[in-house]
Amino acid sequence: MNEQYSGTVPERRQQFDKTVPERRILDAVQPLFTTNLPWNLEADAHQEVARGCNLADQINAQKVKAMFLDEMVMIRLNLREISGDISARSFQLCLETASDLLAFLETLVRHDILMQPQPDITLCADSTPAPKNDKALGNDDGRKVPGFPLVLDWVYTWMFHMEEPKSVEPGLTETVIVCPQEGTGAPAEYCGTPKYPKLERLGRLLEDSGIPACHEFIHVHQRLSDFQDGIRKAWHLNKCLANLQKTAPTKRFRPPAPQRIPRTKWENTTPWDLSSRLFQKLYNSICQNQDHKVKLQLNGFDMDSFVTLPIHFNLFLPSCPTKDHWQECHCRAISPRKLNSLSEDVKIIIDLCDDVQSLIQRHHLPTILAIHFEVVEPGHKYYLWHDPEHQAHTSRHNQHEGAMPTISLDHLIRRGLLTDIPDGGVFGMNDKAVLALSLARCFLHLWGTNWLKDPWTADNIHFLAQSDEIWNPHHPFLHCSLDNSTPPSSNQARLSLFSFARLLLEIETGRRIDVDPSTVTEDDFEDIILSILDARGDRFGRREYNAAVDGCFHVFALVNKQRNEAGGMADELNIMRKAIYDAIVEPLEQNFNLIPNPTKALYVKRLHLDRKAGTYGPATFQPPLQQRTRKGGSTDSTMFFDGETVRVADERIARAAEFFTSMDRFHAQFMQPRITKSNGLQPVKIAVLDTGIEVENSTLQGVLDNIRDLRKASGFRDWRKSPIRGTKSFVASPDGDKDLVGHGTHVAWLALKTAPHVHLYIARVSASKQFDDNTAVVKAIEWAMDQGVDIMVLSFGSAYVDKTVSDAIDRATSARPHPTLVFAAASNSGLNSRPTFPATHGKVIGVYSLDGYGNDNGGLNPSRQSGNIYFGTLGVGIEMLWNDKKEARSGSSYAAPIAAGIAANCLFWLEDMAKKELLSQDQHTWLRTVEGMRYMFRKQAMGSDGDRAGILSLAPWVLWRRDLTDVDVCTILKEGMPLFR
Repeated sequence: MNEQYSGTVPERRQQFDKTVPERRILDAVQPLFTTNLPWNLEADAHQEVARGCNLADQINAQKVKAMFLDEMVMIRLNLREISGDISARSFQLCLETASDLLAFLETLVRHDILMQPQPDITLCADSTPAPKNDKALGNDDGRKVPGFPLVLDWVYTWMFHMEEPKSVEPGLTETVIVCPQEGTGAPAEYCGTPKYPKLERLGRLLEDSGIPACHEFIHVHQRLSDFQDGIRKAWHLNKCLANLQKTAPTKRFRPPAPQRIPRTKWENTTPWDLSSRLFQKLYNSICQNQDHKVKLQLNGFDMDSFVTLPIHFNLFLPSCPTKDHWQECHCRAISPRKLNSLSEDVKIIIDLCDDVQSLIQRHHLPTILAIHFEVVEPGHKYYLWHDPEHQAHTSRHNQHEGAMPTISLDHLIRRGLLTDIPDGGVFGMNDKAVLALSLARCFLHLWGTNWLKDPWTADNIHFLAQSDEIWNPHHPFLHCSLDNSTPPSSNQARLSLFSFARLLLEIETGRRIDVDPSTVTEDDFEDIILSILDARGDRFGRREYNAAVDGCFHVFALVNKQRNEAGGMADELNIMRKAIYDAIVEPLEQNFNLIPNPTKALYVKRLHLDRKAGTYGPATFQPPLQQRTRKGGSTDSTMFFDGETVRVADERIARAAEFFTSMDRFHAQFMQPRITKSNGLQPVKIAVLDTGIEVENSTLQGVLDNIRDLRKASGFRDWRKSPIRGTKSFVASPDGDKDLVGHGTHVAWLALKTAPHVHLYIARVSASKQFDDNTAVVKAIEWAMDQGVDIMVLSFGSAYVDKTVSDAIDRATSARPHPTLVFAAASNSGLNSRPTFPATHGKVIGVYSLDGYGNDNGGLNPSRQSGNIYFGTLGVGIEMLWNDKKEARSGSSYAAPIAAGIAANCLFWLEDMAKKELLSQDQHTWLRTVEGMRYMFRKQAMGSDGDRAGILSLAPWVLWRRDLTDVDVCTILKEGMPLFR
């Protein structure tokens, strides 16, 4: 539309496509920078002297290299998704951020590349070779284009008049020459050279000679700080591209920002002053008949902001004299002027115990006791005041009604709930970082008060809990005595510091440290703590956290140093507070700043202690209703689930065939290239607990022949060896491990058909399709564990929970060095029934049967509940041969081994990614757990139903698409994983 016909000038739209030089160069060099280049990142000289920790530097360097690779891959994915016009402002922002990144990438390329012969190709704006034409237009005598030799002269004169590239220290930015030397005779229009000449030449060399030829022109030695700056530029470009109009923007790992949290105000003495007054006034207001306790909330983020009145303290007081109830109290420090402006209902508190008991008797529902205390000049009397109006207001807005600080940190540690997420903990690394910093800030601000007269331990740190939920796990309560003892002495102060070091280390490791610092010498206790730190190393790159633990032993050394520098004139309390900040709090601030999304980490949350890994909320398979436990004498049988026989002409048979065709394509592209002798990857081991196996079955022999051919083509000398590596019968039968009913044979066949690179271990637990004694199942699970299997397939189920089988599954799924993944059939009894055990076991992945298109149209699957996650895969219309009779069968018994085969493919791929260092050891370990595998299943699944309780249909090609590389898939997986640093 012409602008003259419009009342307003329309916004100009542009395209950030290959006509833009910056986009063209990015596209040209992306293939190189999205590979694993051998970067050698070195810390700055002053950092090396200050830190002196080579292991930590190596860990940080590995983390930074992974971030750089993630960002470069995301740039490629984001650029691929851009389509259509964008606003002029968005275009300009993309141009600026791309230019910043290209300027950094330009410094990574050596000057030597400019000395290489120019490839006989010129890139047009669309990256296509320009047509060659050495003749003048309209001239047939073969003469050269007029002026062309002159242009060549200018170019070569400029190139050979360039200074020799100087040796550059690792990571130093090279000078980009953008103009020819003076006096070369170049006309004015040729005075400008390409803005990124080395990247231009690199792109052409990349297209002409491939990636390996370009490695020698990359400065792999870089300074860590410079590389982090480059990552930040890549992140800025990704953020810009993600905001454009494109489909399905993808999340990214963001590089650590410099400082994301304000420095702790250690100079602020307001929290110290007010908390001291509150403790004293509470003591003076209680009855003196017995020992009283109090629980003060430790919220270091709020406490550090205590500057102006009113200031709040949250605490719990026990009922007196029964002590069977904890009364929540909100205490506000207010000025006398503010107190005078309150309502007439405010009354002075004479006996706090009476007020607490009276409040409990008058109110049946939990009510918060609102208390004010005056902030007056030192030497003046002040009192506690009860404010009913404020009490009613706070009670109405109480979000944790009925919760009380009754669960100690020691209790959580002993239950294993503070261990690492892959080991079943519920406190993530970010939760621990927030908790530790909050406690350390409170430790600093309460230093020198009666709140610290007893050492802080895991026993006296209590969490607000109700039933099996923890409210606000970042800010627990300190449980201490209300008495009039003096603040800690010097010896008690050292004990407090050493106990705090133990507390921090227990939070980080999730393990109890059963050494009391008061029972051993200071040197011995320090050696014990440091030995634990040394054994753990700078795990996840948490050097800063470990430095805070170590700093607890150096506070008094810093105090002596500051005291000497001040010449005895400084305030002793301020010197101590400054030393605590330098040695403990500041390292924990740095540790907190490693959190990618600190705002989200500070959200008030609840942790569910009855289900592991609740912090991140991975997919869980939970039974809709509580199942009954099998009682002695029960006649209920365990049965195998192969359901209806499908007619040969049924379209579901064709869909099943299409599923296997897609699986074959997936395997040929993503799995088979890794199955080489030189790769060194070990086959995944699967145990099939079923009716045995008939190795002469023609259907099974067909897939065994295919596997032998694949292994022979891959160069394996033992290609003739069968992938069935072990068989054993656990039933009294003269037939040994032979399958008489065909069920176990076809389950084994489906596992091998889905994952041809596995080794099978066959355990015969029944001679028929039903059995009553589960002893064989327990023995078979133990035998499979002895074989070191990675996966178990249990294609049977019962309406009752068998405790012996359940305990055996618990042992298998918690075994080390890695847990066993267990798959079980959900049942074939339709929507009027429930899923059966062991599919309902919390650590078992239950599998539903779908057709080859992922539809739930077999009419076999049991009922489901909204809010839970259910997985299904092909289990309908599968053709098989038994006793020379061909038929197509359906059932969750056949879906379970296919799901197990898909999991085996995932495990095999994960081993390769860990070997190539595309996944960290902690990411690899977590993805091997049942929570991690459920997460991977969700990434490669599509919903089969529109309802909230639909089944997710497993199809690996959803995640491993043809247009994605391993790096791309790793990046997608990292989006929702726990944040391992």
